[in-house]
Amino acid sequence: MARRNGVGVASITLWMLGGVAELDGDPPSAGADLRIALAGPAASLVAAALLFGAGAGIGAAGGPGVAVAAATWLAVMNAILAVFNLLPGAPLDGGRVLRAVLWRHYGDRERAERGAARAGRVLGAALIGLGIGELLAFRSFSGLWLMLIGWFLITAAVAEEKAAAAKTALAGVRVADVMTPHPELAGGWETVGEFIGRAAARSRQDAFPVVGPGGDLAGVCVPKISSMALASRVALPAVRP
Repeated sequence: MARRNGVGVASITLWMLGGVAELDGDPPSAGADLRIALAGPAASLVAAALLFGAGAGIGAAGGPGVAVAAATWLAVMNAILAVFNLLPGAPLDGGRVLRAVLWRHYGDRERAERGAARAGRVLGAALIGLGIGELLAFRSFSGLWLMLIGWFLITAAVAEEKAAAAKTALAGVRVADVMTPHPELAGGWETVGEFIGRAAARSRQDAFPVVGPGGDLAGVCVPKISSMALASRVALPAVRP
């Protein structure tokens, strides 16, 4: 669905609550955002319907009960995942749906992202509260599972809210505006000890461009220097071409 709406997909990571797609860019419109958000839960619901049908067919044909139970269990799990992922809070698909609705209402994607992230924090806190209540009232350790999911949602929602704020604050800022204009350089011909004594031990830079004899960029050096290494002026920089 993302590709159909002009957004590339870099990867898909499967985890305990379904899959997370890493998109190459933002959806071009609120409508595209909504369609992409609904694709995942829709796939889960279709899978649930097919598995229910398969289980019923196996049972009607007199197939083994374990096959019927397995198909039915998978169908129920897919249905539960679809419903859970539609809860209105980032980073769930329901949070993306909420973002699309807010985006269309306000005409402001960043504002919609912040709203969906705040909803995700509220949802996470509610799940933690339910988990604590279940743990105390029913002595059920499944409450710990709800608390874990709630903590994850809050963490992810806070990260998305910070990312949205950073995107707004950095809009129009060029790399040249925030770079170190005249950085310390590392010579490819230098020994590690010479480089540390001359630059790495005294500089506040985290990384050093590495140049060849002609001044051409050859790579980047990222020293991993501890206080003991600084005292002895011994370090092992990581050099990447």
